[in-house]
Amino acid sequence: MDLKLIELAKRYDGKIVTNDYNLNKVASLQGIEILNVNQLANALKPVVLPGETMRVFILREGKEYNQALPISMTGPWSSWMARDA
Repeated sequence: MDLKLIELAKRYDGKIVTNDYNLNKVASLQGIEILNVNQLANALKPVVLPGETMRVFILREGKEYNQALPISMTGPWSSWMARDA
């Protein structure tokens, strides 16, 4: 399947959007432009330093003590440890 995608991208001068690491490397070596979904997601994550104060809305409680799923203006985290305030 990867080779077919690469051939199509070459034939139609297209780009490939993927989260597949191996497809990314092979297509890049062949000169095809790649948009890696994982790299895009990492680039959009907010930079937060340890100890920095942040306001969040607690969407729901976590499975363990002092855990929650918060939402900030930049979006949800999958797991976040709450500190006693």
